[in-house]
Amino acid sequence: MKKAISAISLAAFMALTGCSNRQEAPADQQSADSSIALATPDHGETEIALVTCEPEPEDETKPPQLLVEYSGNGLACAAVMTLGNYTWDNNGQAANACGTDPVECAENGSITAKVDLDLASEGEPRVNVRPGAEITEVMLYPMDGSDRIVADFTADGSISFPASATDGVAAVSVKYPQGEAEYYFMVERSQTDPSEPPKLGIYSGDIGFPMSRGTYTWTVESGDEAYTVCADCPSPWQMYESGTARPQLAALPGEELTVMLPDNSEITSAVYYTAENDSHPLQFDGDTVTMPDENLTAAVGIYVKMPQGSCEYVFSVQTGTEFSSPAYDPNGGQ
Repeated sequence: MKKAISAISLAAFMALTGCSNRQEAPADQQSADSSIALATPDHGETEIALVTCEPEPEDETKPPQLLVEYSGNGLACAAVMTLGNYTWDNNGQAANACGTDPVECAENGSITAKVDLDLASEGEPRVNVRPGAEITEVMLYPMDGSDRIVADFTADGSISFPASATDGVAAVSVKYPQGEAEYYFMVERSQTDPSEPPKLGIYSGDIGFPMSRGTYTWTVESGDEAYTVCADCPSPWQMYESGTARPQLAALPGEELTVMLPDNSEITSAVYYTAENDSHPLQFDGDTVTMPDENLTAAVGIYVKMPQGSCEYVFSVQTGTEFSSPAYDPNGGQ
């Protein structure tokens, strides 16, 4: 399902709810060192919503900011890329900057722009190249430290990655009349990464919101072997009370919301909670879930069965005619 809307989000994408993993066989873990940062990331889980923002004045002593854009599955997004290495000549004043290695930069949380290649429409992602500038190279640095991958691009800034690329940092080299610069953004594939359940969205009309992942059981194949990973998370109501049940969605009483289901998957149950021990079933049919036909605030848990296992997806909802979904605040507000 791919739908186009005009909303633009200058936000980092949803981070997963913290869970404690119980694994029946070893799995790789990543660590991050936050001592080095080239940019200030927003680590909160945020909804995708309409954002209007006045551009900051250009600093002519260094290369300009560039956006990476993509759309698909109800989202239309533009995010500022992180500026890495560059050489720059400002009216005879030369400047050089050597940034952190792209993968280290990502591990330190410095790269906030992220593109989900599984959701991107044809011809995207796209870098909004400035007049007089040109892209000279695009390289993908996998997060596992394996060899970098050359990505194809067009003169108008459209980039295509090979199907084998699942995650990493895209380094875009751009040549200007004043010098050269390298820009970074993250890429991922939310639907094709076999190591964990996919990230799914909940849709109100054509507008999509990423849900939090809750408890799941997932089977991973490695060569001729397979092992099962189980992740235990708090209940939907506990996630709601702690503020980690995302999105905080506003809906009409009785409104049908659509879940973006991957292939060969189905909703097996849907429940809403108004307290920890007060749960009620929700009506669901195919890929739609019907909200309660009354005014209330609740936490919703939707179980989805997929070929490799099952996962609970969680969000909070407020039903009523006078409510509206809160917009994302680029300054860090919720």
